[in-house]
Amino acid sequence: MALDWDSLTVRPVAGIFAQDVEYRPLDAADWIETRGIFNEPHELIQLGQVPMGDTQPSLDLRLEDLPGVDPQQGDLVRLSDSRVFEVCDPPERQSEPAVRLRLMQVGNGNV
Repeated sequence: MALDWDSLTVRPVAGIFAQDVEYRPLDAADWIETRGIFNEPHELIQLGQVPMGDTQPSLDLRLEDLPGVDPQQGDLVRLSDSRVFEVCDPPERQSEPAVRLRLMQVGNGNV
Protein backbone atom coordinates (compact mmCIF):
# COMPACT_ATOMS: atom_id res chain seq x y z
CA MET A 1 0.00 0.00 0.00
CA ALA A 2 1.45 3.35 -1.06
CA LEU A 3 1.65 6.17 1.45
CA ASP A 4 -0.59 9.17 0.83
CA TRP A 5 2.01 11.89 1.39
CA ASP A 6 -0.50 14.63 0.68
CA SER A 7 -2.80 13.73 3.56
CA LEU A 8 -0.01 12.61 5.90
CA THR A 9 2.41 15.54 5.56
CA VAL A 10 1.93 18.01 2.73
CA ARG A 11 -1.64 19.12 3.49
CA PRO A 12 -1.17 19.45 7.31
CA VAL A 13 2.08 21.42 6.90
CA ALA A 14 0.48 23.72 4.31
CA GLY A 15 -2.49 24.22 6.63
CA ILE A 16 -0.17 25.55 9.33
CA PHE A 17 2.53 27.44 7.42
CA ALA A 18 1.01 28.49 4.08
CA GLN A 19 0.23 32.13 3.43
CA ASP A 20 -1.94 33.81 0.82
CA VAL A 21 -0.01 34.60 -2.38
CA GLU A 22 -0.90 35.57 -5.92
CA TYR A 23 0.47 33.59 -8.86
CA ARG A 24 0.69 34.68 -12.50
CA PRO A 25 1.75 32.22 -15.18
CA LEU A 26 4.13 33.65 -17.78
CA ASP A 27 1.50 33.55 -20.53
CA ALA A 28 -1.39 34.98 -18.46
CA ALA A 29 -2.55 38.53 -17.76
CA ASP A 30 -4.39 37.87 -14.50
CA TRP A 31 -3.16 36.92 -11.05
CA ILE A 32 -4.50 33.73 -9.41
CA GLU A 33 -5.10 33.73 -5.65
CA THR A 34 -3.58 30.69 -3.96
CA ARG A 35 -1.60 29.65 -0.87
CA GLY A 36 2.00 28.56 -0.46
CA ILE A 37 4.83 28.24 2.03
CA PHE A 38 7.27 31.09 1.42
CA ASN A 39 10.82 30.57 2.68
CA GLU A 40 13.37 33.36 2.72
CA PRO A 41 16.62 32.00 4.14
CA HIS A 42 19.00 34.65 5.35
CA GLU A 43 22.17 32.86 6.37
CA LEU A 44 24.84 30.86 4.68
CA ILE A 45 26.76 28.49 6.95
CA GLN A 46 30.34 27.63 6.14
CA LEU A 47 32.01 24.47 7.41
CA GLY A 48 35.71 24.94 6.77
CA GLN A 49 35.87 25.98 3.15
CA VAL A 50 32.58 24.35 2.19
CA PRO A 51 29.55 26.66 2.13
CA MET A 52 26.33 25.00 3.28
CA GLY A 53 22.81 26.29 3.09
CA ASP A 54 20.67 28.14 0.64
CA THR A 55 20.02 31.86 0.54
CA GLN A 56 17.58 31.78 -2.37
CA PRO A 57 13.91 32.41 -1.55
CA SER A 58 11.47 29.67 -2.46
CA LEU A 59 7.76 28.92 -2.47
CA ASP A 60 6.33 25.47 -1.84
CA LEU A 61 2.94 24.92 -3.46
CA ARG A 62 0.44 22.12 -3.46
CA LEU A 63 -0.51 21.65 -7.11
CA GLU A 64 -4.10 21.11 -5.95
CA ASP A 65 -4.10 24.75 -4.77
CA LEU A 66 -3.16 25.93 -8.28
CA PRO A 67 -5.67 24.07 -10.48
CA GLY A 68 -5.08 24.06 -14.21
CA VAL A 69 -1.60 25.60 -13.91
CA ASP A 70 1.67 23.85 -14.57
CA PRO A 71 4.27 26.07 -12.82
CA GLN A 72 7.09 27.15 -15.13
CA GLN A 73 10.29 29.17 -15.03
CA GLY A 74 9.37 32.81 -15.69
CA ASP A 75 6.03 32.75 -13.81
CA LEU A 76 5.48 35.46 -11.18
CA VAL A 77 4.57 35.30 -7.48
CA ARG A 78 3.30 38.27 -5.45
CA LEU A 79 3.33 38.14 -1.65
CA SER A 80 0.89 39.92 0.65
CA ASP A 81 3.59 42.55 1.37
CA SER A 82 3.56 43.41 -2.39
CA ARG A 83 7.00 41.99 -3.16
CA VAL A 84 7.07 40.31 -6.58
CA PHE A 85 9.27 37.34 -7.42
CA GLU A 86 10.02 35.49 -10.65
CA VAL A 87 10.35 31.72 -10.76
CA CYS A 88 14.02 31.66 -11.82
CA ASP A 89 14.72 27.91 -12.09
CA PRO A 90 12.71 24.98 -13.35
CA PRO A 91 10.20 23.90 -10.67
CA GLU A 92 11.36 21.08 -8.38
CA ARG A 93 8.76 18.36 -7.86
CA GLN A 94 8.73 17.49 -4.16
CA SER A 95 6.24 14.77 -3.43
CA GLU A 96 3.47 13.88 -5.88
CA PRO A 97 1.19 16.80 -5.02
CA ALA A 98 3.80 19.49 -4.32
CA VAL A 99 6.35 21.64 -6.11
CA ARG A 100 9.14 23.97 -4.90
CA LEU A 101 9.72 27.16 -6.85
CA ARG A 102 13.08 28.94 -6.58
CA LEU A 103 12.48 32.69 -6.68
CA MET A 104 14.27 35.93 -7.49
CA GLN A 105 12.80 39.26 -6.40
CA VAL A 106 11.96 41.45 -9.38
CA GLY A 107 10.00 44.28 -7.79
CA ASN A 108 7.61 45.75 -5.27
CA GLY A 109 4.00 46.52 -5.96
CA ASN A 110 2.28 45.99 -9.26
CA VAL A 111 3.99 44.11 -12.06
